[in-house]
Amino acid sequence: MNQVNLVGRFVRDPEEKVTESGKQRATFTLAVPKAFKTASGQEADFIYCVAWGRQAELVTTYCEQGQLVAIVGRIQTRSYEREDGERRYVTEVVVERIHFLAKKSTSTQKTEQYEELDTSPQYVEPNTQLLF
Repeated sequence: MNQVNLVGRFVRDPEEKVTESGKQRATFTLAVPKAFKTASGQEADFIYCVAWGRQAELVTTYCEQGQLVAIVGRIQTRSYEREDGERRYVTEVVVERIHFLAKKSTSTQKTEQYEELDTSPQYVEPNTQLLF
């Protein structure tokens, strides 16, 4: 089974592109906090994601830098050849579903909604849906 569940924030606004065949694609990086803190503070993994079709439309329309989302998708690896002939390999999460959890805080003080939100990784039983 190839399923990924992530909760994190957009590092920057998503980038929208349309392929030559007319398919809409959105790419973005999600900052996912690690389950532990170091002496320097909270650390995060930066996960490259791609959304296609309707999911891409939702991402580019409603998502922005700093927004908290939950992603359900699958891991994909692919390769391509650069113009200089060098082969590059990419591992990314292909978005199948996105849940909008909260927008980024507009003030310097966090609201109770942000403070109570638990973004730590949690085990999810296979074949069950996430409820946010």
